[in-house]
Amino acid sequence: MSFKNFKLVKTHKDKPYKDNPIKDKPNQFIDLTDKDKPQLASLDYTESSNPSDQPCQQDRSYEIRDMLRTITKKANQNYVTAVSKAKTDPLLFRKDRALRQLRPTMSADRFTDTLKAISRMDHTQVLDWVIEAERHLERNKHGH
Repeated sequence: MSFKNFKLVKTHKDKPYKDNPIKDKPNQFIDLTDKDKPQLASLDYTESSNPSDQPCQQDRSYEIRDMLRTITKKANQNYVTAVSKAKTDPLLFRKDRALRQLRPTMSADRFTDTLKAISRMDHTQVLDWVIEAERHLERNKHGH
């Protein structure tokens, strides 16, 4: 919506605009599109003076919140990197995620040994290790 054809009006109860008495509203604008008879324009999007417009009115706050959430997520560099890594090499992404989650539960020596062992595995062995590590993490996540 362009505001170039509107002018902000400060309302005073003792000085109504022309012959129209002005009700006290926070934002009132004069519609300058009709130069002969300027009218007060309302910026209240929740009310409608025309009863036929009532079915069109709806709460779009969920939609707006969802759009903002998506924009925020896609603007996060860590998220974008993780998504591209998951798309290019899903096994590497899953392995790195499992190692990242396992690291706090291991000593430095044990973690180093685990990394060395994984580096010597072939592709299918790494896949089996990742599946088992994800199961282990899932069980421990829920306290079993």
